[in-house]
Amino acid sequence: MKKNRILLSFCIIILLSACKKDEMNDILQSGISKFSNQDEAIVKLEDAILKLSVEPSFVELVHTEVEKKFDGDYNGLIDRINKSGESASLKSANLLPEIESIISYLNSKNLYPQIYIPKFDEINNMVPSENKNGIYIINAFNLPDSVTRTTGLFVDNQGNIKRTNFLIDEEFATKNEVWVLSFNERMNQNFEKFGENKSARVGTKSEFLIKINCIDLNAIEGWLKGAPELRCVMKSAKGEITDQYFLPGSRKSIGNAWWYPNGSTGRYLYYWDIETYTKTVLFYWIEEDDSGSTVTTSGSFVYKDIDKNTGLEFTATTAYQISYKSDDKPCGSISLHIDDGRVGEEYNTGLIRFTDDYK
Repeated sequence: MKKNRILLSFCIIILLSACKKDEMNDILQSGISKFSNQDEAIVKLEDAILKLSVEPSFVELVHTEVEKKFDGDYNGLIDRINKSGESASLKSANLLPEIESIISYLNSKNLYPQIYIPKFDEINNMVPSENKNGIYIINAFNLPDSVTRTTGLFVDNQGNIKRTNFLIDEEFATKNEVWVLSFNERMNQNFEKFGENKSARVGTKSEFLIKINCIDLNAIEGWLKGAPELRCVMKSAKGEITDQYFLPGSRKSIGNAWWYPNGSTGRYLYYWDIETYTKTVLFYWIEEDDSGSTVTTSGSFVYKDIDKNTGLEFTATTAYQISYKSDDKPCGSISLHIDDGRVGEEYNTGLIRFTDDYK
């Protein structure tokens, strides 16, 4: 009897162990199916880039791809870098065999990892003897836009990966080569076609936006994030008019400098018809990262219109709602009136300055 009890106990232990094992497998499988691996993938990607950053052929490959400025800024998609070289590509380096599946996974989530070299033009013009400190890597995949100083990783002379004991800032990046690993914020936008739209004022007049200036670009988006992606939502008391993006090629072209989105002719916005839009249009500016949860903000603005019965102008207040993502940065709003009267009128939201014209 005692032997039978021992045998029974042993069987129960085995059964419980099997159940726990199955339960653990379920937990593990659940974790895999959720692919919380996004952070894991980022770490592996960072590790691979770090190890490759000491290889001259890979550095040359990155420089070649970044110099193409495929979206107007000094960055290159890691997927393109991986496919553009043979001897120095991530695949042939054999450091991370699953790199392509990681990139494919991130791409499937509309996340496009890139290498961005913020001060590439300055670094590229340095003589080799001046740029001898190696390459510093900053993981900015999850950094908030407001961050302007952070630590980075580098490979020391013994091949060890080290973290800097100082904060890397924009000034440091002008004298040392800094690679920022981040997600490209423009891949979801058809940036090659922006600027082809049209705009207007009353009668035979159309509204054009001539130039934009970011008074304090770091207050909108830090230097690690590259050039801003500006979205302008234009609304009237009778509804939304248009929603357009403005994508300068580089930070310095719009950071405390005037950037012309379509040369001297300006960007056409809309045909300003009072019957359709009233005499007032609200311009609401957003720096868009297109990530995070959806946020809806509401407010109101004063507008002018003409009473159809009396022909007299009247003033009233109307409410509006704007939706954007939680990682986006609202940059203020301002109302434009059709009778502001000056060609080249300058408007200021506090973060964005712009001038408009009508033709």
